[in-house]
Amino acid sequence: MLINLTKVVSSGDYNKSLKTTINMDNIFVDGQSYNISKQPVVELNIEGIGTKEIEVNGSFETVINIPCNRCMDTVGYTIKENINKHINLDETKEDREKNLDEMTFVDGFNLDIEELIHNEIIVHFPMRVLCNENCKGICKQCGENLNLSQCKCDNKDIDVRMSVFQDILKQL
Repeated sequence: MLINLTKVVSSGDYNKSLKTTINMDNIFVDGQSYNISKQPVVELNIEGIGTKEIEVNGSFETVINIPCNRCMDTVGYTIKENINKHINLDETKEDREKNLDEMTFVDGFNLDIEELIHNEIIVHFPMRVLCNENCKGICKQCGENLNLSQCKCDNKDIDVRMSVFQDILKQL
């Protein structure tokens, strides 16, 4: 969804508020595709604060299906964040790169809300998700989900350096 910022920039003190739902089914993070189970709901206030300067404030909320890091069950992870962006349309692309401020969501006098939300989701994407704090994970040998049932594997923690001796004893 593109918002034309010409009116905001030309009048200087123009204010625009909007509430919308962004149609996103998946998001790609680090080469993985994650299903979005609740479309991002975005509330934004776009305000002109001077010649070619804009403040974008608001919030968004979405739910992304992410596998648990231990047992691989799907977890509906809620991301609810505030957005506060200061946009100076006088800066060139080179100036932004020099200041390490890559605003891929601004193209000329257009604000791409989908790209803005996409960037915010990636920034706030969790490094690790657990289905619950006491998740037991999966068995290293048979792959059984240990939260659902106990497997019959021999799960003794053995020093890898000593496993050769265990193999010799099994042969005897």
